[in-house]
Amino acid sequence: MRYESTNIEINTSDNILDKRNLDNLLYNVSYQRFNEKKGKGSTFSFKKILQRPNYNYLNKYSINNNVIGFVGNENINPSKYYVLGYEYFSKRIVFSAQTSYVSDFLSTFFDVNKGKILNTYTNFNKAYISAVTFGYNYDKYKFWKPSISIDGTYFLLRDERFKDILRSSTPRFTLNMKNRFEINKSTIFNLNFNFTSKYSDGLINHGQTNKLDFLLLKRFKNFDITFYIYDILKGMIEIDKVESYKFSVSSEEYRDNRIFGLSLRWNIVSKKFKEYKTEKIENDNIDRL
Repeated sequence: MRYESTNIEINTSDNILDKRNLDNLLYNVSYQRFNEKKGKGSTFSFKKILQRPNYNYLNKYSINNNVIGFVGNENINPSKYYVLGYEYFSKRIVFSAQTSYVSDFLSTFFDVNKGKILNTYTNFNKAYISAVTFGYNYDKYKFWKPSISIDGTYFLLRDERFKDILRSSTPRFTLNMKNRFEINKSTIFNLNFNFTSKYSDGLINHGQTNKLDFLLLKRFKNFDITFYIYDILKGMIEIDKVESYKFSVSSEEYRDNRIFGLSLRWNIVSKKFKEYKTEKIENDNIDRL
């Protein structure tokens, strides 16, 4: 359990003075069970978490371009998460489920001011977030070690002030598949795939993404060679869309996630030993018991 008290004083070049007091009591209560022989266990937990706004969130001075401007919001508050969770794990299986109630949920927000669309931040009164994750690792094969994880997340925003903007939410599903092939002691091959479905958090519609990565490692006596390709299918294109009765905004962005690389690592190992002779002293008069 932890208590925090924060005093904030803002004095800008416009001689605007703002003083704020933030007091919060944080806690984390958990109950764990573990069976060492079977290698499995479970955890129940209930905790309160704070999400604090950073400098960009609070910066009130706008950054403009031809279409969309950005301005922070110095009046936003930290988000308070109340999280109830359960986790189970064994040698091969991991399962977790949690649900959260969020007060003053902090999120990006679009609005119109003087004919220009502004991207800013605001607090929504309430948010509900639920998530379930299942993971499985299989280690019976000597040369192939696969693992898979699937998770689903659902967001629900509630605020009467923005009822004309908020839309119905849809769940997000994510699939992660990892494959490690140990061809021999000196050759390792990794093939990983990630897929995220399209979904809506009630405010922004997000497009689906996928990512396929390849890595080949070859070890020699004194050096290693690694060849890798990330995002082979060029599927990490972020597509977001916001619609309201005032405007419609859509964006498509690719952040150069496709990477080709070759790395060489040389290992310099040197061992030098010098022999020392130690004198052995034996004395029959001393009882070593």
